[in-house]
Amino acid sequence: MGKFCFLVENMRADSFLTEIKLKKFPFAKIEKTSIIAGIGSCFAEKFSQVLADSGLNVVINPSGIIYNLYSIYEILKYVAENHVFTAEEVDFINNRYILWSHHGCFGADVLQDVLNLANQELVKFRRQIVEADYFLLTPSSSVVYRHVKNNRIVANCHKANNNDFQVELLSANENSQFLTEIFNIIKSINPNCKVIISLSPIRHYPGDLVLNSRSKANLLSAIGDVAESFSDMAVYFPAYEIVHDELRDYRFYGRDMLHLTEVAEEYVFKKFSSWALSAECQKFIVEAEKQKKLENHRKKY
Repeated sequence: MGKFCFLVENMRADSFLTEIKLKKFPFAKIEKTSIIAGIGSCFAEKFSQVLADSGLNVVINPSGIIYNLYSIYEILKYVAENHVFTAEEVDFINNRYILWSHHGCFGADVLQDVLNLANQELVKFRRQIVEADYFLLTPSSSVVYRHVKNNRIVANCHKANNNDFQVELLSANENSQFLTEIFNIIKSINPNCKVIISLSPIRHYPGDLVLNSRSKANLLSAIGDVAESFSDMAVYFPAYEIVHDELRDYRFYGRDMLHLTEVAEEYVFKKFSSWALSAECQKFIVEAEKQKKLENHRKKY
């Protein structure tokens, strides 16, 4: 027992976790004046919101939160083509007008409201990409839902009847094809834009963790291959590995045991900051967060 206690006392705190060693950020680091665009999951949106709340120029998700690479490719194709949504593309589901390429937050009681918002956001996002220094890309799942009647993969099911959809799993090759198209589109709009790609660590399909693992594996394989092919413009940030290898403990998960706690999110963001942000930008964000907490404190008391 004495020997065991001696060993424990002499262990460093960080020896109780497997630290992910980050490779050197290969591009010029993000500055407080950098222009950032992005598309992806709720995890990406939270990351981007921290940057935006600190005062950085960030515009993300012109069609709302998106999880799969096909839907990300589809919306970026619309951006590249200066697409204008029309009434023929709108559907009426559960007493609301919706677009199958968009999140439910774009739904409305009035058809023209859906079109106005979707078209405004598309134009705004294209302007952002044209000027962007960095593009944050965070897909989350290889599982897609094909609307049987329309024979198309949708970005969101909009709480329609389950029987209206066919569930499919994008293979690693299919994910690679869509991701390659995504990189090419970004490059065609802005050849100087650097892409930071990450796999969302949030688990989907808790009732079928085998499906979740296959889904993530197909994405990881595609990201690894394609990011390597586009190494002149793309780099991978291992958020998935940081959560599942460094923070492999349910203390870092919320009540649903799927989404991360604020502590876990802050941990991953600090890793990202020290890796991709300049020292000046990191300091700028810390000061902005302090100011925000102070203002919230004053409002409360």
